[in-house]
Amino acid sequence: MHQTDDALVPAERPVHPEFACEHLAIDAERATALVHDTVGNVTATDTPEGRKFRTTDGTLVAILRPSGTGTAAVDFHYRTAPPAATPTRRAREIARALRPFEVTV
Repeated sequence: MHQTDDALVPAERPVHPEFACEHLAIDAERATALVHDTVGNVTATDTPEGRKFRTTDGTLVAILRPSGTGTAAVDFHYRTAPPAATPTRRAREIARALRPFEVTV
């Protein structure tokens, strides 16, 4: 289930409007390892906004943030636009790898 920005209170809305959000029942360390094992070609950096995943050219494709819900460990924000762009396709690969951990809140 894809979370819409309208369902989030303003403080929870992503800073990046071209991103969608999923809630995951997986911790950030395990999610990062899974991303590197299944997708590769992305770097992960911890920032105040969360753990950011970037392509090798530096384009932001996804962000993991601690979740504010009881059923999810992290919120996964990932690029959805522009649809045909390489970073968006990479974000979809990451989303597919993490989809088994998606939870409804």
